[in-house]
Amino acid sequence: MFPIDNLQVYCVFDRVITKEKNLIKNSTATVDELNHMEPKSTGWYVCPFRAYLRPNEQIVVAVIHFAFAYDSPLSFGSRTLSASEEYTLDTASVPATWLTGNHLK
Repeated sequence: MFPIDNLQVYCVFDRVITKEKNLIKNSTATVDELNHMEPKSTGWYVCPFRAYLRPNEQIVVAVIHFAFAYDSPLSFGSRTLSASEEYTLDTASVPATWLTGNHLK
């Protein structure tokens, strides 16, 4: 086990469509809440896609994933890059819920 230093978390908007037919696609937002994690610890992240929308704009389709970059503890000076699986917003549920995987394919 080792700590993770210089952690950067990115929310990647694979596809977000609003009721007003606005499209956000292949865009990335940085999540700045955390840059260090101790071994066996966890963190939570809020994807800031609301900053890309007008007030009260309703999302009808959303597929996102997270990308991560951090200093590798195993080799000097290198960065490790990885990505999560995709998440799809189920707008039919109340409240809307994120589902694992791309359910729009």
